Amino acid sequence: MIYLNIIYDFLMIGMLSFGGGYTTIPMVKDIVEKYDVLNIEMLENFIAISESTPGPIAINLATFVGNEIGGVCGGVIATICEVLPAFLIILIFVKFFKKYIDNENVKFALSIIRPCIVGIIMAVGAGMFVSNLFPYVSEYIKIKDNIEVKKQFIDVAKLIDSTMYLNQIDRMKIELVEYKLIIIKCVIITICVILAMFLYKKILKKKLSSIKTIILGAILGIAINYIL
Repeated sequence: MIYLNIIYDFLMIGMLSFGGGYTTIPMVKDIVEKYDVLNIEMLENFIAISESTPGPIAINLATFVGNEIGGVCGGVIATICEVLPAFLIILIFVKFFKKYIDNENVKFALSIIRPCIVGIIMAVGAGMFVSNLFPYVSEYIKIKDNIEVKKQFIDVAKLIDSTMYLNQIDRMKIELVEYKLIIIKCVIITICVILAMFLYKKILKKKLSSIKTIILGAILGIAINYIL
């Protein structure tokens, strides 16, 4: 049954992922949320690995996720099902696309698809940034609120021996600083990468490749972690 689900899920991705490999990420995310063996953090790791390794990100991602869901067979099935619809569609396009390329309906359909693809890719990027940053922000706010509650408890109860609570507050303050530092690091790395991409395109008149962006992010991460 698991293999039938993999076939169905990845055939749908292969048929509907217009706009390149990055547009498959939201659909793969839906699959990840569907199975208990995966979580969003693992998906983000898979995306990083898929982009860093040779080959199209969509195919690499299908292999990684399929393998995690159904083992080696699951990885093979997911990869084949991901590629098969695109392969068949390209064959059809080669046969008929030139004939209909100047058709007004075809042009209109493509003009609608393009902005949708841009929106999907932007949503994925923003979503991944928030999903990485928000857990730290959420934990930071939770610890900060706990500190205030414990302070009020000590003041209201007028405890004779409040050493235990004061020690807990001190520990939470240390955790607060650690989470604050992580948030600052995430924001600095993101801003630096965006700035580097902008300057690269402005100065060299070409786009910074995905591999170079990943390498830059890794170097910045190591450097900032060492400095801070």
